[in-house]
Amino acid sequence: RRGSSFSLIAAMADDLAPDEDAPATGSLTEELANDIRSMAGGYSLPKLEPQAAKDKGNECFRAGKYEEAIRFWQGGLKSILNKLCAGPEAMGDQSLSELDLTLNLNIAMAQMKMQQFDKAIGFCNKALVRQHSMPAAQQVKALYRRADAERSLGRVEECLATLGQCLELQPENAAAKTLHQQMTRELSLQKKKQARVMNKMLDCYKAEREVEQDPPLPDRSVPSGVVWKDGDVGAENLEKWQHYSRVFWVASLGFTLLNTVDAFAREGICCLRPEATSWTVYFLGVSSTMEQQWMCNKLVHSLLLSRMPKLRFLRIVLVGFNGSKQGKDTEPDPNSPTDGLLSHQQYQNGEAVVQVWGFKGLWPAVSRAAPFIVPDKIGELAFVVDGVAGRSFSIGERVVLLGRHGSMCLARSLDGLRREWVAAQCLEIPKPDFALLANAQLAQYFNDWFAGIVWLVDEKVPTAVVGMSAPDKSWDEDDKILSAMGCELKVEKQQNRFPMVLEGNEAVRKNEHFCGFKGGLAKPTTAMADLKLMLLAEHEIMISW
Repeated sequence: RRGSSFSLIAAMADDLAPDEDAPATGSLTEELANDIRSMAGGYSLPKLEPQAAKDKGNECFRAGKYEEAIRFWQGGLKSILNKLCAGPEAMGDQSLSELDLTLNLNIAMAQMKMQQFDKAIGFCNKALVRQHSMPAAQQVKALYRRADAERSLGRVEECLATLGQCLELQPENAAAKTLHQQMTRELSLQKKKQARVMNKMLDCYKAEREVEQDPPLPDRSVPSGVVWKDGDVGAENLEKWQHYSRVFWVASLGFTLLNTVDAFAREGICCLRPEATSWTVYFLGVSSTMEQQWMCNKLVHSLLLSRMPKLRFLRIVLVGFNGSKQGKDTEPDPNSPTDGLLSHQQYQNGEAVVQVWGFKGLWPAVSRAAPFIVPDKIGELAFVVDGVAGRSFSIGERVVLLGRHGSMCLARSLDGLRREWVAAQCLEIPKPDFALLANAQLAQYFNDWFAGIVWLVDEKVPTAVVGMSAPDKSWDEDDKILSAMGCELKVEKQQNRFPMVLEGNEAVRKNEHFCGFKGGLAKPTTAMADLKLMLLAEHEIMISW
């Protein structure tokens, strides 16, 4: 490939540069040989007129004396700089500008001969400093030479970008078109190779994990508050979960919740008391309309209630929901609902209720700003919860509290057109009985999670931390990061029997594994920097700053 590239360069070569495919002659004039001997061992550049420096450098280049050629050409550049500094009349000398371009490109050519391609790119860029004042043909020469250096370094995408600039200037340039086609094929081959390597890595990772640990089955003999059905824990059904299914995608978060509650129970920590009729679970970190739709889905509600049969009131709180489809760093989805009650559904002939609430932001910061935490203050926002005296308001509607009388609250609608006595206190979301951090990516969002995890530790909330498959590093890192934060790990990391498998690539999964903590000795916010350094030093975990 190198030889074919050189033949292309010959078509683009400057008239000043020697024929680079010609063999070095090895012979020098006596005068030039004396000049080279005088430079030996010294660091100063020869003092020559620019044209003389160019000619002597060209002669050295043809003789294969590339370092000496560079010294002469650099001396010519220094001479040009001295002339430009001597007075304004030199600024208009077009011949000096052309020599400056020529000498930089010649140095780039010599650097490429010595396999110093990064330096060659640097001198091409120097030649292109005045690109917009150069004729198109000269720009193309400089760009093409840079592209060839980038090709030699394997920087295929950069090479293609540079060739694109060449072809904008000279669309019919045969040499640039040929090299562009060659690099396009090279890029295609690279991407296919990368895909094969990635798939192989994922397959190896999956195989290692399967050998490493066979996740425990949900245990129906442990009083966890979860009543598993026959089909849930059967080998045939669990095998189906290891393959893509749209229904399983919808149900994965619900079954993952049940599985993590069951895992805590196997460690002697009951998160759902057998006699409990009301239960509150926080999903922290859910951030997309898709997750909101799943947790408001009647299928998910039914599967949860049928496996937690004693419950009569299930409250699901999604914190971190921000209405974006790709995570917190993207534009919000215009269809995202406002904070508050997302769903209020009755089941089992009205004997059971499932409420889903959603709030943007990070926990616990959202608790200090959200009106549902301070429902009794006059003049502040609140939500209608259990019922109304009249029919002006609906459950979950935001209202402004105007006054109170006994168990009644006078409320006004946000548009100011309706006013009603509410028959029950407005809601204060209780502390969770259980929390689930959904695909948390702790290393990447360490700062965002820190305060919330400290709160969960201080409040001794049983918390499951759910992670994704490779290339996400949560399997290797999450338990170490949690321990560093002061969490007391109660549930060892294990694979989740109910993952969300990607369509078309079953090695890629969300809700793929989990671990769990309850209580501990939370670290102060001031210790965050020290924790990051400790994780890097002891475990080689790179935490985002």
